Amino acid sequence: CRTQNGCIGAINEGQADFHFLMLFGNETTPSTAMGETWKNTMQGLASRNVANNMSVSAAQQFNLTDGQIHQMGALYAAILWQIYRSPTVDKVEFEKIFLGHLQMLTGTSRFIEAREALIAQDTAHFNGKYRTIIQTAFSSRGL
Repeated sequence: CRTQNGCIGAINEGQADFHFLMLFGNETTPSTAMGETWKNTMQGLASRNVANNMSVSAAQQFNLTDGQIHQMGALYAAILWQIYRSPTVDKVEFEKIFLGHLQMLTGTSRFIEAREALIAQDTAHFNGKYRTIIQTAFSSRGL
């Protein structure tokens, strides 16, 4: 990715990691056979000088990794996981939002466009029920 705002390659990598977590992850023991970026705990990522709790900002992640798409994707996965794991989010509803937002992305989408696609899907299906949670997850990372 050329900037801290991500790129479609990072979004693709991140959505794949998030999808893996939805299918195979749990609170204490994620599957280690898949999801190469996710290691040992659901509390975060452990790879290439990235803080294990993935609380780094998009700018920090970009600077630490030179914008490498897998590492920027890890940030996107962490944002999605933060939303999904919120105690006020219905998992089935967010899965519908998540899958719908993928259809709205284009080859030039970045994290901001992905956020807007998530919000658009939330608005269309759930009358904006998760808008604040989505915005907070992105803004907490400087996006």
